[in-house]
Amino acid sequence: MIAVEFKHTFKFIVIGSSGVGKTSLLKRLIDDTFSQDNTSTIGVEYLSTVIEIDGQPIKLQIWDTAGQEKFRSIAKSYFRHAVGVILVYDITDRKSFDDLSFWLNDVHSLCDPNAAITLIGNKLDMASQRAVTTAEAQAFAQNHQLTYLETSARGGDNVNEAFHRATKTVYERAESGLLSSKTAQSQQDINSNNGQNSGCKC
Repeated sequence: MIAVEFKHTFKFIVIGSSGVGKTSLLKRLIDDTFSQDNTSTIGVEYLSTVIEIDGQPIKLQIWDTAGQEKFRSIAKSYFRHAVGVILVYDITDRKSFDDLSFWLNDVHSLCDPNAAITLIGNKLDMASQRAVTTAEAQAFAQNHQLTYLETSARGGDNVNEAFHRATKTVYERAESGLLSSKTAQSQQDINSNNGQNSGCKC
């Protein structure tokens, strides 16, 4: 079997408050499945997938982090050298939206300064119970220079689109030299050193 050569390997982190559907989004992205029986992530969970950008296969090393406060320090240790950030809140949960500023502070202090940050309002299938308007979320995203999409892990709406857009942005920044070679090398090191990290999915 011939090994696939990847032009780029990017480290992504998926962050946000507990229960917003981070792991459900990843299950939809990678396995195209949805389960209501997910339990909260403990610490971090590692996954990987390949997304094609401009005909080039790009490998994503994705760290799915726990949203609970007690695991915050563990999760934050994986922010370093991340070049793609998927920041998730639940459109039916006002507090998960109000917590976004705290997550962004961690991103700006710990991640690559040129990281591409995508804000996702998840659970679009429950829009009738919406607690945060689309306009309010779009304004927050614009103020913080974030890409914004609303998704449904249950139905699959915009999940692939969100990760494709994020990957394309990171790819373009890498091609233009905005991402350091040190960051790229660190992604490889982190994968080889921590690839066996355990945790359960949410």
